Amino acid sequence: MTTIDAFLPTATKHLVPPAAKQKQRLYGFTVETALEYLEAEGLWNEIEEPTGQRGGMLKYSGRVAAICRSVAWPENQQIAKHWLVCALIIMLLAIPFDWIAFPHALAAIVLGHGPVTLAAFILAYRAWRDERSELAQGIFSCLFSVAVMIAAALTGREVGGVNFERFIVLAYLAMATGLALLPLNTLWRWMNAAALNVSLIICQFFNPVMDGTAGWLFSLYFSAFLLACVVTRYLFEYRQIEMTILRLKEAQNTQTMKRMALTDALTGLPNRKAMMGDMARLLDEAQSGSLLSVAMVDIDDFKRLNDTLGHTVGDEALKSIGSVFMECAKASGAICGRIGGEEFLLLFPDTDADAATRALEEAMRHLDRLNIPNPGSRVADRVTLSVGLVTATFGDGSEHHADQLMRVADIALYESKNAGRNRITFMDPSTVESELA
Repeated sequence: MTTIDAFLPTATKHLVPPAAKQKQRLYGFTVETALEYLEAEGLWNEIEEPTGQRGGMLKYSGRVAAICRSVAWPENQQIAKHWLVCALIIMLLAIPFDWIAFPHALAAIVLGHGPVTLAAFILAYRAWRDERSELAQGIFSCLFSVAVMIAAALTGREVGGVNFERFIVLAYLAMATGLALLPLNTLWRWMNAAALNVSLIICQFFNPVMDGTAGWLFSLYFSAFLLACVVTRYLFEYRQIEMTILRLKEAQNTQTMKRMALTDALTGLPNRKAMMGDMARLLDEAQSGSLLSVAMVDIDDFKRLNDTLGHTVGDEALKSIGSVFMECAKASGAICGRIGGEEFLLLFPDTDADAATRALEEAMRHLDRLNIPNPGSRVADRVTLSVGLVTATFGDGSEHHADQLMRVADIALYESKNAGRNRITFMDPSTVESELA
């Protein structure tokens, strides 16, 4: 790590005043993490219904604006770096052209456009490597603007005459574009404008063709231009916040559609597609020695419940069973989903058969306490479950696939049904596979 790299975060940490710390921006957001934060903090209402309106511009809260700025940081970082590089290239390219036009001023040209500008550029460029280095970005952006003005003053002073004014104006206008493009915070935006204006006023004292009154009028004119650049930056930032909010809304809509595509509408549990994806992921991530228990669950005589009490009652029963499995997922870490009409699938990562059985038994007891009526059942007067359970051990010399585990769990489920229902049947996958072979 260079000395400059070490200095930037230290300067930002120790030189920011306490008042500024209390209004510290939020950092490090991507679109995905911003969505999570907005959801967790309940800020979506502020996005859907902004707190007020200024003219034709909606007004967003400080936190929402800060999140948007953080999401847009990669874009702003590139803008800042590209502007700095372009400014430096122009300064360096000016060396041979100025030398050709004014060969007697070569020393001032090289000194101003070379070491002075280059040193300030390096500091400013490095400051834009880290989103949190706002203080360093502000300080070194001001320093770069002042350095360019000094370079122009050195060259102009050496050249003399009306060329002094020309060099100063060119440098001033070039640095003013930075106020419209550099994504500095409000404080440093105005500090940069002040530094640029002070540099211009000071230069007027050394301007050989400018008297006092003309110099002040000249400075006031360019101050108005600078103000226009600052206002332009404000408008650009506001539009950027609006565009970022649109990105967040689109991303949220996309996430919502994906969730809907992977969620069973009736129970709120993951659907078959989601469960197959989770099983494939667990099998891919499985390490040697890890376990995966898979349970196929079926509602006993569910068709008779629909025929006896109607499909509306059947749907309510499915919702209640879905809530039972949600509680099971919270308590045991299982992944529970509905994969068919009355069929459910439960995945227990890193869980042996005994622990999975205990979790399933607790779910069945929970369901029993709900006492959901099923007068047509051949097992009991309330809703019950039949379960087939299989546990895969990875690294035991056999390969485990989703289809294989589902098939074994399904065989175990039918064993539960054949044995009288309302029970859990465990089967060893290797034993079943050898019998099938």
